[in-house]
Amino acid sequence: MKKFLLMILFSFAFAACSSQSVNKIITDEPTGKKILVGYINREVFSDTLFSAWYHKEYDNYKPDASMLKRISENPLTFNIKVVMGSWCSDTKRELPRFLRILDELRFPAENLSMIAVDVDKRTEGKELEGLNIEFVPTFIFYRGSQEIGRIVEMPKTTLEKDFYDIVNRKE
Repeated sequence: MKKFLLMILFSFAFAACSSQSVNKIITDEPTGKKILVGYINREVFSDTLFSAWYHKEYDNYKPDASMLKRISENPLTFNIKVVMGSWCSDTKRELPRFLRILDELRFPAENLSMIAVDVDKRTEGKELEGLNIEFVPTFIFYRGSQEIGRIVEMPKTTLEKDFYDIVNRKE
């Protein structure tokens, strides 16, 4: 009987830990609009709240093929963390384009994480701890645990060129 109760308790504890909310949608108090907060994945862009702006930019964006070729000449052995705001016009433009670039590069999905913030650039958890986010979107590139560069709000030149420059920096 003790083993049975212990198994039930373990099952509940495991379910509680593994059910961390992903693609959480809340209502922004001042505007009354639905926004994302916390960790998200790409499935959220099929939700009608976000699909129109996402697919418009993703489908219409044509990445620079020559820059993609230059990026892909080296192994894609880095991670990217994206901090975005589903309410932000810069995010609505740059995030779908950035994800299109990743798709064209066949970037490993497991090397990408995305965090949505509210209009104050906060989440309900500690996802942003130590990231120093001032503007969104912010695309942070890592090798191992070391940050190697970021694209903040909008690219300095183009997304592809900035991407290339970051991943090809000589340390």
